Amino acid sequence: LPATSIAWGAWAGSGMAIDGELEEQMRRGGMAPMNPDLAISALQRALDLDETFLLVADAAWERLAGELGADRPIPLLSELTERPRSTASLTPSDPAAAESAAAELRASLEALPSAKRQRQLRKLVRQHVAAVLVHTTPDAIENDRSFTELGFDSLTAVQLRNRLGAITGLELPTTLAFDYPNLIALAEHLEAGMFPQGDGAEQNDSEEDRIREALVSIPLARFREAGLMDTLLELARKPESGSESAPQEELSSAVDTMDVDDLVQRALGGADL
Repeated sequence: LPATSIAWGAWAGSGMAIDGELEEQMRRGGMAPMNPDLAISALQRALDLDETFLLVADAAWERLAGELGADRPIPLLSELTERPRSTASLTPSDPAAAESAAAELRASLEALPSAKRQRQLRKLVRQHVAAVLVHTTPDAIENDRSFTELGFDSLTAVQLRNRLGAITGLELPTTLAFDYPNLIALAEHLEAGMFPQGDGAEQNDSEEDRIREALVSIPLARFREAGLMDTLLELARKPESGSESAPQEELSSAVDTMDVDDLVQRALGGADL
């Protein structure tokens, strides 16, 4: 007997559990949870018309085209919308503007040693990750926390790729967030792409820089568990009565100003040695 195969979008109210945050994220991406009554009507119509295979989803095609086809046209989406590069896209639609932004970023990084470049790139990636995941602040996104754990899926991975591709001028894969699964790995990849031969500033791989890099890459929770939080707050020039969670990049700035002996003494709590 003939069969009908349907590729369903997400159903609202049953099936895949969808909370308010995920639903809002899906709507922003152009693929909203389906009204069950409307989906059942679509199923009946498919059976009435003897369809063999079809997709049933509640899609805002122009918005979806803007998210998925921001850097190159997608033939299917081009047929479904008059504006495949929708203004809903989160990446610059003007090639000249995107090229200018990429050149400006490269110029700002070129004179820096590798450790500082990667720190700036982590800060950049952190901001875009927070925007894609609709976080109110990027500070909670730790350097070594995986993007999958943060909630990335195939759609948000493409959104991040589009954003970073536009700002860096690099050709990035759609699987970027899975191939380079945290801020550290992704920043290293972006630096390698932007400065493939280590051009620009001379690479500073001294023991001092390696110690600084190690200190700033450790999540703040680990310093708190080790009893070193007071030292970090002092380095960040925050009072003891201040916010409990100091932003990682502020700590990076403070660490940059210290020599290796001072770093070791402060980290071990031996400032009087």
